[in-house]
Order: sequence, then C-alpha cells, then structure tokens
Amino acid sequence: MPSALDALSAAPPTERPDPLAHASPRDNNFDAAMKQLDLNEPEQQLYAMHLRNLSAGGVPNQGKTSTLFASTFEIEGRHYVIPTVWNGAIVSPDQALANAREFGLDNFPSYDSDAAAQQRYDAIHEFMSKDLQ
Repeated sequence: MPSALDALSAAPPTERPDPLAHASPRDNNFDAAMKQLDLNEPEQQLYAMHLRNLSAGGVPNQGKTSTLFASTFEIEGRHYVIPTVWNGAIVSPDQALANAREFGLDNFPSYDSDAAAQQRYDAIHEFMSKDLQ
C-alpha cells in the first residue's frame, strides 16, 4: 500500500519533488503562476502535488474533481496550507496533518496568519482551477 509520501513524490523522503516534473499542456498555468505570483519553493511543490493528483484523475468531490482540497493549520505561530487529498482519496484534516508531518512541514507553504494563508492559496488556486478546464 502506498505511503503518504507516495502521494507527493516517488522520490525518497530526503529529496524534494521536482515541481516541474510534469509534462502537459497545463505547464502554461504553472508557468503563469510562477511569473505572476512568484511562487516560493513550498508553493511550487504544492502546485506540483496538484498536478500529480490531477494526472492520476483527482478525486470526486460534490460533483467536481478535487486535486488538493487544502486546509490551513496553525503550528507554532505559522499557518500551513496542507492538502487533504492523499493517495487518491480525501482524508480527514487530522490524517492530512499527520501525512504532512511525516513528509516534513517545511515542504508546505506557511504564512504569518490564517488570512494570509487563505489569500495566497486562493491566488494559487485560481491557476490550479484552469488546469481542470
């Protein structure tokens, strides 16, 4: 059975996944997000996880397809954006956080406030939504 790490990358846990390790017409949306939003490394990896989940078909969610279904978590004063889509299923927030801790919280975007985390995720999600069209 695949581990939580498999959902992020086939790379060993000590290696970060290559956010550009995808080949599809969707690259233009990733490139546009990079250019317009100046994505930092954890944001790039979150986008890459979305693309990997999308290429695997995503998961049905209320008549739509979800590829991240992100939640925010406050940990030691930082607000992390953590996906709740893992291994082809939407998992509970507790399981999503456990998966993220296993992989390493530093691999996920974090911000000074919940509002900043939500605002930034919403901006990134605009580009991700175009990948679903």
